[in-house]
Amino acid sequence: MKIIVVAGGTGGHFYPGLSVAKEFINRNADVSFIVRKEDFVIASLKRENIPYFEISAGGFDRSRGWKLLFSIVKLAGGFF
Repeated sequence: MKIIVVAGGTGGHFYPGLSVAKEFINRNADVSFIVRKEDFVIASLKRENIPYFEISAGGFDRSRGWKLLFSIVKLAGGFF
């Protein structure tokens, strides 16, 4: 079984995902994470020897103007 966990940005998202990933690993699943480039969680994944892929992503700024446009462009870049 192959599992992809997408979590990071905050410990509230990452650490539950890490716990679930470890349980799947204990059941012989092939687990990988997808995380934001240079996210703080990468150190934990390296320590746990869990493979990960970095993507360009970030929070979605719902304000108007350039920040919103930049968020949309960054989101599209991470998707592709």
